[in-house]
Amino acid sequence: MAKRFTASDKWEDAWFRQLSPVSKLFWLFLLDRCDGAGVWKIDWGLASFCIGAPADVHILKAFDGRIEKLNGDKLWVVRFVEFQYGGPLREDVSYHKPVIKTLAKYGLLQRVEKALLEVGKQSN
Repeated sequence: MAKRFTASDKWEDAWFRQLSPVSKLFWLFLLDRCDGAGVWKIDWGLASFCIGAPADVHILKAFDGRIEKLNGDKLWVVRFVEFQYGGPLREDVSYHKPVIKTLAKYGLLQRVEKALLEVGKQSN
């Protein structure tokens, strides 16, 4: 079972507050069910079952810029790695290895590395 960081202040975030209840549940489901790189293999039936309401591709409109489709059958939470890891990904860190591999597989590694470097600059 993966353990994840969560932003407890999301409830005060205007973007999150304005989501419908179903969209909020889908967002939480997605953050829990994606892999360590923020990638989730689309299974609308499972999502619908877990959140207790119908979910399909139309729900993604509420997440413009926060979720991207990959190869037609996967979703990627764009800032997931940045939030979960907060610093550079390193090959010598065992739990970073599968994340780096997945990001490279989908051509996302450079995008994430750039974002992580920007995060590092802000904290200095």
